[in-house]
Amino acid sequence: MLVSIMGPGGAYRGALMMFSSLAENSAFPRASGSSKIKVTLKQGSDAPATVHALNQLFGDNETPVITFAVPSIEAALGGMEDRLDFHLEYEGKNIGDIEWHSGFKARDELRKCLEGKPYYDKNPLKDKSVK
Repeated sequence: MLVSIMGPGGAYRGALMMFSSLAENSAFPRASGSSKIKVTLKQGSDAPATVHALNQLFGDNETPVITFAVPSIEAALGGMEDRLDFHLEYEGKNIGDIEWHSGFKARDELRKCLEGKPYYDKNPLKDKSVK
């Protein structure tokens, strides 16, 4: 799985948190077009929340994604923890689990980007200097 946090910041008040399944035979729902679905998201030690999210296929590979609205990018960044796990359920079935680490480092780089400052723009999976 992959989790992305997106939002322009500034005067624009919306942001998005998107989960993608990278497995070919995942349990992620596969929308034809875009549709709203009810998904249960459990994040860290917070209580699970069942909310509406957007379900669609993304890119040339038609990767299934589930996108949640977030009030603002500042709210998303403010809620980031250094280590955080996410669990997704759809129609009562577990469809994905992911945990991140180094969340504070990612948050700080996202803040630099939003402020128009230089930020780390290398792929950490390919950059061997990253430890």
